[in-house]
Amino acid sequence: MAMILQHWKAEVAKISVLLVFLWIPICSQGGTIVRVSTSIGDFSIELLDEQAPITVQNFLNYVSRNDFNGTYFHRVIDDFVAQGGAYRFEPFVGPIDVPTDAPIVNEVNASNLRGTVAMAKLDGDPDSATNQWFVNIEDNVNLDTLNGGFTVFGKVLGSGMDIVEAIDEQPTIDLGLKASSAPYISLAYADPSDFLYMNVEVVG
Repeated sequence: MAMILQHWKAEVAKISVLLVFLWIPICSQGGTIVRVSTSIGDFSIELLDEQAPITVQNFLNYVSRNDFNGTYFHRVIDDFVAQGGAYRFEPFVGPIDVPTDAPIVNEVNASNLRGTVAMAKLDGDPDSATNQWFVNIEDNVNLDTLNGGFTVFGKVLGSGMDIVEAIDEQPTIDLGLKASSAPYISLAYADPSDFLYMNVEVVG
């Protein structure tokens, strides 16, 4: 009986060591999760904390201040990108710029494949990203080198791309720079209250 008990304890010890070994990489690989709640559904993004730490921290700074809440997607190009983060609409005033932090340095470590999330920036200035970001609706590998490369800092999780595709399928209207191809959710566009709005929060 004593020998059986001793053998059982040894096996339990081996299993415990194996579980710890398996648990460590799972924990270390997961990035911060944010949820984007839109007018037509929610999707979650896993941030690439280790691959793009400066960009992720910059994004989270805006999230923590609720700066993205009440903003709208102002540029959605069919089968290309869904972009937002920069503007919110105030009735009787018009589009309001979300205040920006200082531009950040480019961190090109991943490809702009379908479902990845990247920072927008100014033409001809690789280190000009502030608060505008976009989801790649298709594989946009040309963005890996254009203008110094566009920094990928996250990826849409699970079936979240169904929502992004639904955003892509909405009709759009061109109202100038702050709504160059803004999707709207009504049958016929009436005013910016019809825009596709979002809130962003950290969930894990």
